[in-house]
Amino acid sequence: MLRTALPLLFAVSAPAAALDLPALIECRQGVAEQAALAPLLADPLKAVAHGLQPLPQGNQFMSEYRL
Repeated sequence: MLRTALPLLFAVSAPAAALDLPALIECRQGVAEQAALAPLLADPLKAVAHGLQPLPQGNQFMSEYRL
């Protein structure tokens, strides 16, 4: 359990690095990089600061961004 949780803990405490979308989409990055996206996408201002453009929200349970 600890082995699985450690990458997530480091992802939360690590500073935001450059977003490598191709590597994330192609599954070339690990759990920590995937987990680092959650706080970024939870805050629209952070998402915009990383180059993502929010799209109109048609579904209240899903946020979409233009890459």
